[in-house]
Amino acid sequence: MVFVDAFKNININCAMPVNKNAKVAVYDAVGQMLTQQNLENGVARIAVANHGVYLVELNVDGLKTTKRVIVK
Repeated sequence: MVFVDAFKNININCAMPVNKNAKVAVYDAVGQMLTQQNLENGVARIAVANHGVYLVELNVDGLKTTKRVIVK
C-alpha cells in the first residue's frame, strides 16, 4: 500500500514478507531519482518537499512494482 499523509510524506507498507533486499525508490515526474532506501520491516516513510506527481518503485527480491502518487 502506498499513500500520502497530510504532512506530504509518502508512506509505503508492504503486505508481503520482506528481507534485506527490499528497497523503495522515489522518482519525480521527469524520471529523476529523488531518494532510495531499504524497507525496514516492510515500512518506509519518505518526505517530499513539493507538490506534484511521483513514482514509487518497490523492489522485493527482484520483483518490481511501480505506483504513481500525487502530493497535493
